[in-house]
Amino acid sequence: MSHPEDFNEVDSYSLGNHLLDKGKYDEAIAAFEKAIQEFGTKSQYIDISACHYGIGHAYYSKGQFDQAIAQYKIALEMRQANL
Repeated sequence: MSHPEDFNEVDSYSLGNHLLDKGKYDEAIAAFEKAIQEFGTKSQYIDISACHYGIGHAYYSKGQFDQAIAQYKIALEMRQANL
């Protein structure tokens, strides 16, 4: 069985989405942050944007709206910069 630290960026992103679906928001945030670090070395800004959106969704679900908005803004700015 794989351990979370053995996942690549796509696995970390998928894990983040899975954890969001399960309501494990803090774990989802950690998975998305790990994916951002991994994607960052490859300059895949669209994928990084999706991770920030996922983090925003987790914060929103936790009722931490200021943090959610901050993450959503990062995601939007990254998307707009790469159109």
